[in-house]
Amino acid sequence: MKYKLKTEFEVIQITKEHFTNYKEIENFIDNDNYKVFVYNYSYIRIFSYIRNFCIDMTEGSYLFKHSDGEISYTSKENFEKLYEPIDKSYWMCYIGPIDREKLPQGADFPLRQAVKEAYINLTNDNKFICSSGWGNSEQDIKLIDEILFIKQNPENCKKLLDFLKTL
Repeated sequence: MKYKLKTEFEVIQITKEHFTNYKEIENFIDNDNYKVFVYNYSYIRIFSYIRNFCIDMTEGSYLFKHSDGEISYTSKENFEKLYEPIDKSYWMCYIGPIDREKLPQGADFPLRQAVKEAYINLTNDNKFICSSGWGNSEQDIKLIDEILFIKQNPENCKKLLDFLKTL
């Protein structure tokens, strides 16, 4: 994920897996001036040969790689207070079609609940938006698909803009 404050940077969160396989951290840093060590499977130390300093990180800490190649770190608590991702995404799903008269009142609840539980299990994040409902027609779904197709293909977007100018 990329973030932006004054300069753009990339970040990686330290997990339990990094204590037994720290190659991902070395690949992330991608700089021979730093050396990664693991101590007692409880914290990770990164040593800088050039600047002669150490960074000690525990599970949950965030490691930054700035656009100039320098690295820094912060705790999970500080990171979540200070930074907001600039490349957030939303997952979409269509289910249907079905004759709405066949559905009982509140028929979207069990589906939405299953998606919420799966999302939390997958991401370990319970702060999210989950919206659902049976109110979309096939025409609505086709329109959404066309908008997403146009968004993914700049040439289609240009054609649409040219067409709209003629109206």
